[in-house]
Amino acid sequence: MGLDELLSGLRQADSVIFVEAWRRWRGGGLLPRRADMDLRDIRRCLMHVMLCEVRGPDEVLVRVSGSRIADSLDFELTGNNYKDRTDPTDWPERSRHFIEMTARPCGGFMQFRDEVRPGRVNAFETVSLPLEADEPARPRLVLSLNTPLDRDFERHGRAGGSVVAALDFIYVDIGAGVPN
Repeated sequence: MGLDELLSGLRQADSVIFVEAWRRWRGGGLLPRRADMDLRDIRRCLMHVMLCEVRGPDEVLVRVSGSRIADSLDFELTGNNYKDRTDPTDWPERSRHFIEMTARPCGGFMQFRDEVRPGRVNAFETVSLPLEADEPARPRLVLSLNTPLDRDFERHGRAGGSVVAALDFIYVDIGAGVPN
């Protein structure tokens, strides 16, 4: 899937704003640098944004996690290694996604449903796009927007304080191809 196809399939206005802002930030290049970001462009969705520094397959540092992400998980991700907050059985696939998005580079898209308790399901749309670090020696970053598809999504905790697994992850071609 390419960026235009992604844009045409997004269900949430905030997701469209997020992708269009990322495209403006990158200008004519493949990736924007972190310093190219103008957060005013995405101010209405900052509460759903997460910025991760991908240091390696077992170290994905959450630099920033929006307030509504913490509310929905009932714990703070900022400052944590994402691996430590992910179910160990889900980590290999999640890690592979982060590594591919930064190494290739490419984006990612998923929609998933999270069963909070029997009979109550929250649905989300997530778009993830890579960024260059400001300093060449620093690892690349992944900026994600995790938008609830239900306006009334509720605050809830994860069993064991972990992040729900991604379902139906699709790589997005930003100009350098996508993994098989």
